Formats: sequence, structure tokens, C-alpha cells
Amino acid sequence: MKFVRFVAIVALSVALAALAGCSSKKEKDAAVAPVAPLQKPAAIVAPPQDKIDAAAVATTVLAQIKSGEFAAIYKAASPIFKEMGAEDGFVAMMEKTRKKTGPFISSKEVSFVTSPEKFNFIIYHVQYKNIASELRLTTARSKSGKMELCGLNQKDIRKK
Repeated sequence: MKFVRFVAIVALSVALAALAGCSSKKEKDAAVAPVAPLQKPAAIVAPPQDKIDAAAVATTVLAQIKSGEFAAIYKAASPIFKEMGAEDGFVAMMEKTRKKTGPFISSKEVSFVTSPEKFNFIIYHVQYKNIASELRLTTARSKSGKMELCGLNQKDIRKK
């Protein structure tokens, strides 16, 4: 009886060792197996009319920044833009920024990108009297089909 029990324990031990060896070999093979390179998402190309309409919004906003018509920027912007705060707060912030930067001198578009969510990001290098800045305007179509300003972000360009 002891012999049968001994043989059963040995057989069970060998079977468990074999299973453990198989699973560790699979894990080892999986760790060594080459991984497919990550695919970059396909570039989103804005429809030509979206690009034209986004550029028109951007041109208007740049002219309004240059002339100090900050309330007009707010009034024409999308509801998403207006969720960020009240008109008087936006105007006060833009006036404070204008005091720091000085008058608007020139701008140059450096990038136009469309996100998968159909937002257009237009980036400009803007030269003010006192500082150079990077200005990002975000536009999107409203449900009614009108291209609107959804975001306006500006940061100083640091000189190296």
C-alpha cells in the first residue's frame, strides 16, 4: 500500500512539474516574442471647406485681437468657449494680457491640424511690441453648420 501511495505522489509531482514547466515556457516565449510596432493613427485631413471656414474665423479673431475688440471675440464664440467664464472676465483677462504684450504687430500661421473629433487647431507665432507668443485658436462646426471659435490659448515663446 505504501508503494502505491509513493508511486501516486511521484506521478502527481511529475505531472505538476511538467505543467509548471509548460506554463513557464509559454510565458518565456511570450516575453521573447517580437511585438508588432505601434501604428500611428491616420492623419485627419479637414475637408477643404472646413479649412477655409476655420481660416476665416482665425483671420477675424486675429483682427479683433489687433484692434482690441475682445467683447466681439466672446460674442461670436461657441457655447463651449463661453462655458469657460463670463464675457467681462474674458475681456478683463485679454486687456491685462495686452498691457503685458503691448500692441499686436504681426502673425504667421505655423500649423493647422484637425483632430479625430473634428476640432481644428490653428497655431500662429505672434509678435507683439514687448513679446513673441504662440497663439492657438481652436475652431469647430456647430450643429447648425457654422464654424466657431472654441478655444484661444496663448503662451510666451522663450528665447534661447
